[in-house]
Amino acid sequence: MKKNIIITGANRGIGLGLCEHYLQAGHSVIAGCRALPFPFKSYQDTHKLTTLALDLSDAQSIEAFTQEVKSLDIKIDLLINNAGITQHQTFGEWEQSTFLESFNVNAVGPALLVQGLDTLLANQAKIIQLSSGLASITNTQHSQDTLTPYSMSKTALNMLTKRLAGLYESRNITAASVSPGWVKTKMGGEEAPDTVEQATLKVTRVIEALTLQQTGQFFDEQGQPIEW
Repeated sequence: MKKNIIITGANRGIGLGLCEHYLQAGHSVIAGCRALPFPFKSYQDTHKLTTLALDLSDAQSIEAFTQEVKSLDIKIDLLINNAGITQHQTFGEWEQSTFLESFNVNAVGPALLVQGLDTLLANQAKIIQLSSGLASITNTQHSQDTLTPYSMSKTALNMLTKRLAGLYESRNITAASVSPGWVKTKMGGEEAPDTVEQATLKVTRVIEALTLQQTGQFFDEQGQPIEW
């Protein structure tokens, strides 16, 4: 069945891979992109793809995006909060601005976006947060690394998933966090084991298999639960 899908951070990396996957499957995709134009020229002249500017660090941009989506007069079957930033900063050099920007883009922006799109979410819709294994408090290693702001912001994103699960369960809407694993992207680097295409296939399989009974949970790219 054809679905209406919103994907943020859609102009590169996993976001771009997800767009291509769902477009090729015949679904209608609204691609939220901080940088336009969208790189998929072959889809620009079809009714399956709508590209809209979206900067999750800017509340006005989020509001403008949600108003444009509302003007399309559709219901959203799947929302994938993929957009995010990674900033490397070593302990001893931490700065307030780095933490605040990470939280703003990776957690606050997705929260405001879901709120803005609330009335458009279809019965049995799915809200997917692309999280990270680094967000797991249980699995955190006691070692210094450069990704503390990123890890903390993704942990906050996971809390959003839990809150949304309770908020939307009565509407049969599933909210879940999914880690795509380590992927060859600008963020993941060339040493990562999975290509964007491989990660996309894994993530979309997890999303497809998710049921309402699994709402509020955190999964890896194989669909296995991750401890909070």
